[in-house]
Amino acid sequence: MKLVYCFLFIAFIPMCSFGETTSSLTCYSTVYAPYTFIKENKVVGIDIDLINSISKKIGISVSFEIIPWSRLLQNVRKGNIDCAMAFLLDSEYTKNMVYMKQPITIGEYSVFIKKENKSYFKELKDFEGKSIAVNR
Repeated sequence: MKLVYCFLFIAFIPMCSFGETTSSLTCYSTVYAPYTFIKENKVVGIDIDLINSISKKIGISVSFEIIPWSRLLQNVRKGNIDCAMAFLLDSEYTKNMVYMKQPITIGEYSVFIKKENKSYFKELKDFEGKSIAVNR
């Protein structure tokens, strides 16, 4: 069974960050290769390349930090950070985030089910309330 989702992987940046005095920004993410990961003690990936390209065009300096997903989510909910990557468009997050209108990445997930459980999962709604591939 394949599930296809449209992802908005680039950063959210609160509107207040676009003030005339903004010259630098720290963007946070969790390890989510190939979009963000650490290579040779440096944060790299597709999202990093995109944000670096955009930041050069708008004239700001961007640094990147990797933190655990639960801490990233908690800080986003509290409004403690100005930029985060790898968030799906979700009504819960739109309270605190500004998303780009055009998706940057379209992703595809495959869900594998044990043969003995195939009769339980036939439609997407059959997964409601279940935990699938929890990223810790």
